[in-house]
Amino acid sequence: MHDTIELPVASGGASTPTPPLPVFVAFAGGGAKGLVHIGALKALESKNVVVSGLSGTSAGAIVAALRACGFKADDMADPVAQRTILDELAAIDGSLSKATDLFGPGGWTQVAGLRRVMACGLGRIVVAAGISTTFLLLGSFIVAAGSHVGMALAIWALWMGALVAVVRWIRSILGGLSKLERFKIALGRLLADRVFPGQSGREVRMGDCGKGGLLPLKIVGANLSSRQMTLFSAETTPHVSVADAVAASISIPVVFQPQRIGGEVFVDGGIVSNLPAWPFDEERELDPDTVTLAFEIADVPLRSQELKGLDWMPAAIRTAIFGSGALNLRAVGRSELIELRTDLDLLDFDLGKEKALKQVADSTVAAGIELELRLFTRPSLYRRACGAMVTAVEQILDGIPVAKRPPAGDRRVRVALAMRDDGHARSLRLRYGAGYRDDLDERLLLPLDASVVGDAWSSGTVCFQTTPFSPQLALQGRINRYRRQQVWREMEWVLCVPIYKVDSVVDDDPEFVVSIDCNELPDAAVLPAFQDLLADLVIDSFGELLLQLEEIGETA
Repeated sequence: MHDTIELPVASGGASTPTPPLPVFVAFAGGGAKGLVHIGALKALESKNVVVSGLSGTSAGAIVAALRACGFKADDMADPVAQRTILDELAAIDGSLSKATDLFGPGGWTQVAGLRRVMACGLGRIVVAAGISTTFLLLGSFIVAAGSHVGMALAIWALWMGALVAVVRWIRSILGGLSKLERFKIALGRLLADRVFPGQSGREVRMGDCGKGGLLPLKIVGANLSSRQMTLFSAETTPHVSVADAVAASISIPVVFQPQRIGGEVFVDGGIVSNLPAWPFDEERELDPDTVTLAFEIADVPLRSQELKGLDWMPAAIRTAIFGSGALNLRAVGRSELIELRTDLDLLDFDLGKEKALKQVADSTVAAGIELELRLFTRPSLYRRACGAMVTAVEQILDGIPVAKRPPAGDRRVRVALAMRDDGHARSLRLRYGAGYRDDLDERLLLPLDASVVGDAWSSGTVCFQTTPFSPQLALQGRINRYRRQQVWREMEWVLCVPIYKVDSVVDDDPEFVVSIDCNELPDAAVLPAFQDLLADLVIDSFGELLLQLEEIGETA
């Protein structure tokens, strides 16, 4: 019986300094819930990362714009100093001292009224209106039948007046209950004072982002004029001011009046792309080492909540805003979704400074734990485990007869984990490799139906192949022609082992497949024993690693 390789252990001790991890950061929309983005940003600032660009929708657009223009998380909300960005805005415009002031004069009163109406339930409102109208009409007929025609006409006139008032109220709602003008002007000045101090009248435009110390910025808006999504960026809308782009992206329908930019009308970007993890896909293709980090805001319905009557309409609105996260997260390359939880609702802008700062502090802690696990602890353990397996395979090869050695004795063993990308069902990507040097297939995307890795995943069994591979596992077919060109030419054999969680059931997919290949071929007499020994070693060692990761996750 063999021993497992020594597993890497998470440690807080001294280690070799590593370069900062480059990340693109995406902030989702969520109304008042967006407060938690500030905590997430504060947690991110404490990690060994360098932000290469930011994108945001709605509330996320505010945080992204402020950070792109040089504001840190503590500039936006500092629980220790008990200060928020509202203090900065109030210094510019004294009427913006509270979050509810962002809705303009009298705006919050109407929005709060709408919130109370929504809390009653749309179905109850419709039923109450129907019953009231029925009794009113019935009463007028009874009065008319008693020869009181004048009184009946008065009742009808009253009813018609109420109907007209309701129609006007509905029209005012559809046109927006509040205005963003004061906030937009103050935000523009705030950004300009930070970016262009002492330059009166200068405004920060999207074209300024990515230059002179400003980070690249991309903001999502819904263009009602073109019936399409608009991505505000330095490339597409360089002359649009950042404040205008933010105002367009946060204009929640009904709550705010739509924004006009250059003759076009915009509303909240959340209705077209609430989690913009995709805007930096081109940059990601150019720099594949950069990670897309997407901060989503959870909107979890109560399990006991049953949709009845017309209750589906508010649920449909929330689904439109919060339900597209999986689709919008389909960014090129590696991405990490960090889900931020809060007990705030979409329109809880009147919670007060103390509660707001507590939300920021709580989200800082929660996001910090997730970021450490996703960006550093888990990848580090995976890479170290792959490196340890390379050493173990080399030690085994040192003790057995070899049929074919590489030129100049340059033996190479490579180990990688094959995992699914988010949203993918027909392929696996090689990740966290060790021993790959500058090989083109280091992050190769492999199909399930034409590769050794895919066969191991689909069958749930160990798969071992020597070159040339079986035709059905050799990346045959037109769609794999570029992949075939990237495969390491010196490879003599490959072993692929699916790794499952201990508590997996029959229908579960593997967590990943361990792929090991080498340019040195063992003698045919020992090849079966070598394959079995190596497969058992991989299953034991990486199975133990999964247990360790589960313990770390539970502790976190």
